[in-house]
Parts: sequence; C-alpha cells; structure tokens
Amino acid sequence: MKNILKTLTELQDVDTQLAEIEAHKGNLPQQVENLEAVGAEVKERLKAAQAKVESDKKELKTLGTSKDEYKTKLTKYQDQLYLVTTNREYDALTNEIETVKSHIQDIVDQQGILTEEVGQLEEEMEALTARQTELQESLAKSQEELAAKTDLTNARQKELEALRDELAGKLSRRYLRKYERILQVRGQAVVPVKRRACGGCHKQISDQLLFEIKQGNRFIECEGCGRILVYPDNEDDISSN
Repeated sequence: MKNILKTLTELQDVDTQLAEIEAHKGNLPQQVENLEAVGAEVKERLKAAQAKVESDKKELKTLGTSKDEYKTKLTKYQDQLYLVTTNREYDALTNEIETVKSHIQDIVDQQGILTEEVGQLEEEMEALTARQTELQESLAKSQEELAAKTDLTNARQKELEALRDELAGKLSRRYLRKYERILQVRGQAVVPVKRRACGGCHKQISDQLLFEIKQGNRFIECEGCGRILVYPDNEDDISSN
C-alpha cells in the first residue's frame, strides 16, 4: 500500500505540472479552435453564395436568350398583322401576340427577381470575404502566440505525459479509476496533511486517523472532500502554528 500511495503522490505531482502547462497556454487553444470553426462556417457560406450567384447568372442568360426569341416572334407576328385578309386570321394573330407579350413579361419579372437576388448575394459575398480575411488574420496571430508558448513547454509536456503513462501503468485499475474520478471532481486527488488538517478542504484530522495516515498501510480519503490523504515528507507541516 505504501508503494501505491507513493505512486499516487507522484502521479498527482505530474498532473499538477501538466495542468500548469495548460494554464500557461491560457484560452489560446480554445480560441484557435473557435476561430477555425467560425472560419470554416464563413467559407461554406461564401462557397454557397458563389454557387448561387453562378446559378442565377446562368439562369439570367437563359432567360435573356428566351426573351430575344420571343421578341423576334413578336416582331414577326406584328408584321403579319398587315398581311391578314380575314377577321379570323386577325383575331388568331392578335391572340398569339398577346401570348408572346405575356411570356416576355414573365421573363422580365423573373429577370428582375434574379437580378435583385444576385445583387444581394454579391453584397453578402463582399461582407463574407472581408470577414474571412479578418478571421484568417486573427487565427494566424493566435496560432503564432500558441506556437510560441507551446515551443517553450512542448518538450517538458511530452516528458511529463510519458512519465504519467509509466506511473499510471503501475496502478491497478481500481486505484487509477478512483484517483481519476477524484481528480476530475476536485482538480487535485492526492493532498498531504497540513497543520493536522486535510490539505484540500482543511477539515481537521483526529490523532488516530493522523497516525494511520502516517503508517501508510491503508487507503484513506478525507471525510470532508473525499481526497486521498498522504503524510507529508516534511513533518514540520503537521505542526500547528
């Protein structure tokens, strides 16, 4: 059991150092992640707007061709009005002219809607492009800051992570699970006794329990916070001031 407690104490020391490294990085990792996510969203919106503009312009071109064809028909039918010899022919031709005019007006209406939509999309694309540039600059700056901080700690972090794996490998699943559960909830799983109290929540410890902690023959958790209690290396820490 003493070896288990010693390993847990060493594991806690490693995890504390790893936490300090992450704290040194601040919120930069999250900031970089958020900027990347927003940047990806803006990119997709820009891509969709570009595709829609291309589609609308293609449709406008098709409508323009159709309108020209109808105008040609309209001119042809209007010229034929002077050549008809009966009222029946005149009425039939007049109906054709009105139908063609109706088709032309429908096309003009569609062109107006699409032209307005293209204008709005192009304004949106301009704003999205500006936003994309802004995000790219912010992302580059954050990545640079994060890289600078990471470079200072990366080697040490890898060393500590390797040591953590080694220490965790020495523990049974039972004790490792308990340690990690307390660590997740409390932020610190193993604490030394200080001034005859828990080093985490400061709950006072009885003489009998203090004696048992010093013996190190069993796994003892604080009655107040549930942290694992260990006897300090420096016995002066036990004394009250």
